[in-house]
Amino acid sequence: MSIIQLILTVSILLLLWLYIRHFKSQLISKILFSILFVAGIVAVIFPEVTNVIANYVGVGRGADLLLYITVIVFYTSLTFIYSRFKKIENRQTEIIRLLTINSAKKLPQKLTDKI
Repeated sequence: MSIIQLILTVSILLLLWLYIRHFKSQLISKILFSILFVAGIVAVIFPEVTNVIANYVGVGRGADLLLYITVIVFYTSLTFIYSRFKKIENRQTEIIRLLTINSAKKLPQKLTDKI
């Protein structure tokens, strides 16, 4: 095993440990991410496996296949994050609107109490 393989394997294992320990997610999510991390370790230790899979699906090299998969995962993640951000933004707008309306309804009562 080369130094870069050792560094990448340890890094992936550390990320897996951090994910499982610190993120409060469902069991199915933890299992799926664990499978992805194990696949990453296999790809690091046995890079020829990615070449075999790449040739099977019609891509020239395993590195190209990993790049394509990474781009797809990146854009998918970005879409989910943007969608979640918009939901939070919409909820925040609705909460602020309700608070403003409630404050406006209470304002006349406060004014009449002072008179």
